[in-house]
Amino acid sequence: MLKNKKANFIMDNLALVTFMFMLAIIAVLSTFFVREINTEIQGMEEIPAKQKADINTFSDGSVKFWDTMYLIMFVLLVGAFYFTAWIIDTHPFYFVMVFFVMLSFTVITMLLHNTYFELFEGGDLGSIANEFTIIPFFMLHIVKIMIPIGFFGAVILYSKLSRGGI
Repeated sequence: MLKNKKANFIMDNLALVTFMFMLAIIAVLSTFFVREINTEIQGMEEIPAKQKADINTFSDGSVKFWDTMYLIMFVLLVGAFYFTAWIIDTHPFYFVMVFFVMLSFTVITMLLHNTYFELFEGGDLGSIANEFTIIPFFMLHIVKIMIPIGFFGAVILYSKLSRGGI
């Protein structure tokens, strides 16, 4: 079906980590901007109290929304990653190279981990980033989470008995 697409395994893995990293940044920044807009609107006298209360409720719920969205996207993307690893035809000879590629992938995830915590170390963005529960947990343990996901993806990619695998 998808012959000679072995490189997609690494591209899928990198895309997953990069997307989750970007979603974490978008979640923190959007929450910051929603709160800034909410603060400005709460100070305006010409806006009715009901609209102010609605905007305040929306602002307060943005952390929970982004945490939930982050978890849902992670689960769906990992499922898609495993599914695409299953449908790609491969030869088990390339399985040895996966370990070397996973080593470089580990270095990349460590860099993303450090970048996230450098971006949101202090200040207003840091305090907002600390309000999230799922996103900081994921970014703190990104290497420990992604190595098993990548390894099991490699196992799925190279172990199809019905298609001539090991």
